[in-house]
Amino acid sequence: MLIPVEHPDAHIAAFWPVALDLTHSAYPTYTDGIKTRADFAEAVHRAHRADWGEVLVHLHEGEVNGLLVIDVADDEFVSLHVCLTHAHQPECLAEALDYIAGKHPGKTLWLGFAPENAEMLTFAEKSGFTLLDDTVNWNIALADWQPLELEMPVQPVSRENYAAFRALWTDASMYWNAERIEAALDRWMLFVTADGRGAVACLDEGVMLEIFGFQYRDGYDEAVHRALMTACLNASKAKGAQYLTYFSDRCEAAVMQSLGFRRVSDYRCYEKKL
Repeated sequence: MLIPVEHPDAHIAAFWPVALDLTHSAYPTYTDGIKTRADFAEAVHRAHRADWGEVLVHLHEGEVNGLLVIDVADDEFVSLHVCLTHAHQPECLAEALDYIAGKHPGKTLWLGFAPENAEMLTFAEKSGFTLLDDTVNWNIALADWQPLELEMPVQPVSRENYAAFRALWTDASMYWNAERIEAALDRWMLFVTADGRGAVACLDEGVMLEIFGFQYRDGYDEAVHRALMTACLNASKAKGAQYLTYFSDRCEAAVMQSLGFRRVSDYRCYEKKL
């Protein structure tokens, strides 16, 4: 059974240890060494105060078993922003899926987790979800980052030269396509190589910045990746950010390691039309 949460604090205390266990939690993860218990509490309280989602607990035989935060991203998408279970995870997920489908028919549900969570992996594969991303979660603390010289010319993107970014950011299937990024440009830090071989988009909010992705003119280019990532690292350090994180493809691992990023876990994101 799923019921709304009236007083989040007791559940925050009970589920914080679960949030640190990849085998019983979903993404976004609190095992990254960045997000704290206070961040976890604030995320749950913010959802409880707001009207963009719901905070629910799952009951098994009358006992609190799971904590869920349903995040209604917009008119098309919904996600589980928090999904934690002490046990009985398939039961909790099945009830959550039925509940969300009943309230948000026609929307696409996102579900992300580390592959250490075998129960969630099995549930997604048996419940009609499609694998959207299979990546590696990296982060880096910027306190000790020493700015590097770029190995090729890189330019920051503004409204004045956005056409250079748009020419490379052509994957219309991604949520943050060129149109959505341009409409929210104040939330982004963007770079392109001067020769038009690649572009990067970085969400620029708070002390932890997140690389959304790279686009390349002619397929993956290690030199372009290194230059654009270095530009993001240098700029993030200059503006006083504390961390930079990125979910990379496997082919990008060598650059990530050489620049000092730390691997958190592999990450799988699934989606399903409700």
